[in-house]
Amino acid sequence: GVDGLYYTKANLLKPIEHKSGMKLMSFAYANTQGGPAIMRGPMVSQVIQQLLVGCDWGHLDYLIIDLPPGTGDIQLTITQTIAMDAAVIITTPQKISFIDVVKGIDMFNKLEVPVVGIIENMSYFLCDSCDKKHRIFGEGAMQKLVDQYGIRNAFEIPIVPAIATQGDNGLPLVAADPDGEVAQVYKDLAGDIVREVSRIAMDNTKPSVTFADGMIKVEQDGTAKSINPAELRRKCGCAHCVDEFSGEKRLQDADVPEDIKPTDISTMGNYAVQIAWSDSHSSIYPYRNLADF
Repeated sequence: GVDGLYYTKANLLKPIEHKSGMKLMSFAYANTQGGPAIMRGPMVSQVIQQLLVGCDWGHLDYLIIDLPPGTGDIQLTITQTIAMDAAVIITTPQKISFIDVVKGIDMFNKLEVPVVGIIENMSYFLCDSCDKKHRIFGEGAMQKLVDQYGIRNAFEIPIVPAIATQGDNGLPLVAADPDGEVAQVYKDLAGDIVREVSRIAMDNTKPSVTFADGMIKVEQDGTAKSINPAELRRKCGCAHCVDEFSGEKRLQDADVPEDIKPTDISTMGNYAVQIAWSDSHSSIYPYRNLADF
């Protein structure tokens, strides 16, 4: 567990330190009166700023912020208070979660915070008598996000009672069973996210995607290719053009005019480009898909 909350001589909150050496801070630690924290937007913003800049964090390798679901005041306040290097999206297999996650990715894109990974909680369950992965809450939502946005790092966290039990006991499962299967997933997750953040910091070069002479031009590292706009439009993988979970194509090739053209081309995070078409449709294409087109 953790021990008490204190102020430093500089009147800064002193983060609680877990026995693993990790520093922790939450409004729950500072709320000495207990009970629910009922606050309006401006009050929430003030609390967030105090927890971020009013804490004596000292030297940190990484500051990880656990955000609530949604796209409201808390997310906006944090991105306006500090420069966030990246975001990791947490989701579950259900369709309704997919819809909310798309909104979150779009929000971070507008705030110019790169999304570097997706974690799907409760992905599957392994019973005691077989090795089959039982997808209790469905499947396909995470892969759809990977395909649509081109995010490179995606991880599945299974339903394992020990995760909750060890969390309640104050000793994470990765510490209680460091050689276990679930611990390895967390280690892979952490390693890939750290490498991706470092890669972005060192080299964040994206392909150039433009429209000229009736063709879409994709250029990177001195190489270039031209793509027919109508062919690319027919490859749109959004929910309007392709069924989200069956993968069945909804858009008919004949419905796309040969003279279609982009009216706007903009980056979509770190891994994709968004194209607005002359038929009033908007498509997202991961850079890797354009490279293989």
